[in-house]
Amino acid sequence: MDEDLKTKLEEAKSKVVQAELGLFDIYFNRIRESYIRQNEFKRRKIVQDLTSLIEGLDDSDIISSRGVIFSHRTAREIRERYGRAISLSKEIGVSPAEISRFECGKNNPGTRLDTSGRKYLDWLKSQGYNPYNL
Repeated sequence: MDEDLKTKLEEAKSKVVQAELGLFDIYFNRIRESYIRQNEFKRRKIVQDLTSLIEGLDDSDIISSRGVIFSHRTAREIRERYGRAISLSKEIGVSPAEISRFECGKNNPGTRLDTSGRKYLDWLKSQGYNPYNL
């Protein structure tokens, strides 16, 4: 890639980041304004939801508007009770590296439902954890 194209690409990426930061500011202001108008019950709900969102971001959990969908921490705790990742790997046919990526939050098993993600989620379901309601 020539230098001129690289420079233009970096400038475009920078503009996207600035636009996203502006969008965050709009969201934060709207949340603040809405919070002020609400009764005590709804204010607590707003704080709880924001807390869940922030905790999910900090933990690399997979989140939606309804809260945490997939908690890599919970998945890891279940697997640790089971034993080593290599033992699970042999049982379900998913590489230890892939299991590790799911448990560290680097990969989302919910986006790999046709392969290793499905096998891993099916195993978690057999252990009593069904994050995607499969």
